[in-house]
Amino acid sequence: MPDPARDIPFDNNHLNQLMSDTKSIQGWLAARTPVDETPVAPMGPKLPGPSPSSVGNSKQPLDLDDRHKAVLRQLLQRSHWTMQQLRMLTSSVGLMPLACLARLNEWTADNYGDVLLEGEDPIIVNQNLKEKLHI
Repeated sequence: MPDPARDIPFDNNHLNQLMSDTKSIQGWLAARTPVDETPVAPMGPKLPGPSPSSVGNSKQPLDLDDRHKAVLRQLLQRSHWTMQQLRMLTSSVGLMPLACLARLNEWTADNYGDVLLEGEDPIIVNQNLKEKLHI
């Protein structure tokens, strides 16, 4: 039996934030499962949704959601960003910085054949690709 004197305080806010981040990551990963690859069965109750046959077999690139578009518009305003600046920008719309960077580069590679953001700190905006973007 646990010793009540050693109990660790439980932080519901922190737990809720972790649960929210987990759902966001799961959605991001689910959107990246190739159509011809069988997804891993989720743990837990089955939720209603589209059947695999209704999704289709086309390999069309996914569009960006509004949060990613908002970050992209801001990123295009400058030629480079520090990691801290990227963190502040992405957190303002509820995104994780490296996941957002990966999603934007995936989208530009699929649609324009090149990545938009390169480097770690600073992160450099590909100026040649910037001119081609239509968002």
